[in-house]
Amino acid sequence: MVKVIDSFLSAGYFKEIQEVLLGNTFPWFYKNNITSYYDKNDINQYGFSSLIYEKIPEVYSSNYFDFLLPFMLQFSNKSDILRCRADMITNKNIELNHDIHVDFNFEHISSVFYVNESDGDTIVYKNKYPEEPNNLVIEEKICPKPNRLVIFDGLQWHTGKSPNKHNNRVIINTNTKKYDSSNR
Repeated sequence: MVKVIDSFLSAGYFKEIQEVLLGNTFPWFYKNNITSYYDKNDINQYGFSSLIYEKIPEVYSSNYFDFLLPFMLQFSNKSDILRCRADMITNKNIELNHDIHVDFNFEHISSVFYVNESDGDTIVYKNKYPEEPNNLVIEEKICPKPNRLVIFDGLQWHTGKSPNKHNNRVIINTNTKKYDSSNR
């Protein structure tokens, strides 16, 4: 089930996140394929990413982890965070769906947090890994909206679209261990 939460963060903290991620000094790194962990080279699938934290395959923590930790703690325990990264997809002047994917091939929760005003929907399918991504049935299309958080089962196939009305689409993608949401 897809959960969409608007006005997720307090206005002050959200403004700080925007200032940092949309500012001139945030470190963005080029990726040939923004949705592929293996960084395969597909024309127009490129984007920019900045790894904030990763537990798998080994623990990595950037200088921005402490700054973004209060954001992550709004929906997870620190020990449950598997990965957090900021992604920027740029306008490619075409209607473009990125590769359909799952972030990990084991049980987890995925989230997408929209940082800026943009277009480029997130599409979450009812179909789940390890089922092949054929004959996909859309569960929900979510329009980007600043300070909106989308949470869904990480084994659901999903994708994002490149913006074509805005310069870029900036998100924070976080993956956490799966938990029983009735306990939260």
